[in-house]
Amino acid sequence: MSDKAGEVAGTAKDQVSDVAGEATARARDVAGELREQLRDQARTQTERLAENVRRLSDELRDMSDSDRSGSSAARAVRQVADGGHQVASRIEHRGPEGLVGDLQDFARRRPGAFLAGAALLGFATARIGKGVKSADGGATGPRPAPASGGQDRPRSPAGDDGYPSPSPAATPPHGGSAPAPGPVPRVDPYTDPRQP
Repeated sequence: MSDKAGEVAGTAKDQVSDVAGEATARARDVAGELREQLRDQARTQTERLAENVRRLSDELRDMSDSDRSGSSAARAVRQVADGGHQVASRIEHRGPEGLVGDLQDFARRRPGAFLAGAALLGFATARIGKGVKSADGGATGPRPAPASGGQDRPRSPAGDDGYPSPSPAATPPHGGSAPAPGPVPRVDPYTDPRQP
C-alpha cells in the first residue's frame, strides 16, 4: 500500500512540476508578446513624431522662404526649421530607445532646462486642450450671442455676484417715467453676529 501511495505522490509531483513548467513558459511567451507589441507601438509613435516634426519644419522653411527681405526673423525661422529637420532625422535613426536615452542624458546634464521645457510643454498642451474644447463648443453647448452694448461675455440670469440681475422696470401705472434700474442690494445670509 505504501508503495502505491509513494507512486501516486511521485506522479502527482511530476504532474505539478510539468504544469508549473508549462505555466512559466506560457507566462514568458505572453510577456515576450507584450514586449514586442509595446516596441511596435513605440516605434510607430516615434515615426509619427518624426513625421510631425519634419512637417512643421517644412512649414517653417516655407514661411521663411516666402520672406524675400532676408530679415533676421526669417533667418531665425530658417535655423529653427533646419534644426527641426535634424531632430526628425535623429528620431528616425535612433528610434524610441534613442529618444528616451537622449531625454535622460539631457535631463542629467541640464535639469533646470529639462524641467522648464517639461513645464512649457505641459502649459502648451493645456492651452491646446482648452482651445480644442472651446472650438467644439465646450461641454455646455454653443455660446449665446453677445449682449447689446458691445460686451463679448454671455449674460446669465444671475449677476456677477450670483444674485439675479434687475430687469428693466416697466412703465409705472400712473404714467410717469420708470426709474433707471440700479444694482440689486446684496444680502449676506451668513453675517457674523459679533460684527456691528
